[in-house]
Amino acid sequence: MSGVPSNSPALPAALLRPANANLSYAGTLQQTNTGGIVTTFAVSERVTGASGAGKNDTVAYHGKSVQSGKGSATTTTFDATVAQEASNIRQGKSVTRTKIAVDDSSGVNATTEYGKGNGVFDVVPEVNGASWTNSAARVVSVADSQAGSTLDDQYLVDGSYSERAVPVLGRTASSQSFPDGNASYQWPLGGEYLNSSISYTPPRYGVLHVLFTDALHHLTDFIELHSWYPAHPLALASDTTKNAGSVRIPKSCRVASHFGTTATELDESVTRVDIVFGEYETTTRTAYVGSAGLLCLHVHDELGTHYDYNALAFSQKLLTTSTVDEVLGLREAGGASGAIASSAVAMPLDANLTVARAELRLQDAAAIYTSLRRVHHVKHASATPIASIALAVHVAYPPAGKAITTPVEVTALDAN
Repeated sequence: MSGVPSNSPALPAALLRPANANLSYAGTLQQTNTGGIVTTFAVSERVTGASGAGKNDTVAYHGKSVQSGKGSATTTTFDATVAQEASNIRQGKSVTRTKIAVDDSSGVNATTEYGKGNGVFDVVPEVNGASWTNSAARVVSVADSQAGSTLDDQYLVDGSYSERAVPVLGRTASSQSFPDGNASYQWPLGGEYLNSSISYTPPRYGVLHVLFTDALHHLTDFIELHSWYPAHPLALASDTTKNAGSVRIPKSCRVASHFGTTATELDESVTRVDIVFGEYETTTRTAYVGSAGLLCLHVHDELGTHYDYNALAFSQKLLTTSTVDEVLGLREAGGASGAIASSAVAMPLDANLTVARAELRLQDAAAIYTSLRRVHHVKHASATPIASIALAVHVAYPPAGKAITTPVEVTALDAN
């Protein structure tokens, strides 16, 4: 069976017997970085699913995504668990992503376990105009097998978090982000036995302070900058989804005609503020769901950074920007059971974006360690006209495995 007609009120009996699904998606991913550099990739994904025992209609999905363009291809695999849990909305069920593990061919892997009130992708039975919100509660673990760096984050409902990190060389660092904008990062400056720290204050009269403390040598330094937060009062995280009803499937999805021409549209809008790394991110996901499950996914992600630890720069204005647009449409489907088809909307087809963000966070954590270690040495160096130089590249985080050309800015720094 190659597909499921969209005008059927339920899945055909022939598809209800198999307890597995084989789904094939294809599309494109376009990334635009600072300076307007645009890179386009072809993306293909194959997903298999199997129903599990239990009252929550648990489904385990395994997926493999291949992102190809100039240079070698990047492969991302994921394993996700989706459950249909009782919902207090219309006495229905919430289709909820409970856990996802993502592994990338560059050596980066990430695991997310969603907490209570998080991970809901759909509420069934579906009703036009229905909406719901997700909290930020989750536990995230990230590792880079090549660099040896790891991160373990515990996020609370409001988006605040605590993190334990091994940024480089096996040394341990940690960070805390609080709801009011207070935050701190502690790390062993120069490998010393005492942790030094960076502290970030909430805005006061529109001004932020970043305080550097060298715990071993009892040295401090700070900078002031105007608040870059996009909203007041500060909201570290938001996540809202709305059912937009039945719509025609966009041509950009290139969904095979036998899956139908209309689908239920689910619009998700997500924002994230990270005080420690100076990041503001907005993500919109538009999912088109039919009787075969997830027919198409549009993702638009914008990430702006105000801190650059490689160049020791802090700014109210954006220092770097990155925009990602991804479109994936269903090409083939077979062997889907009713439980699998109804939970397929929660499949993490944008798992490659999860890896990209995980890799960025690992690199930023390492940059704090290495850049501020350099500052430590400069403070105790003899006075010279130029004590060090800082390098800043326009495309700081290119896709793994891809060769690119980017402008590089060189800045001379004195001993201070």
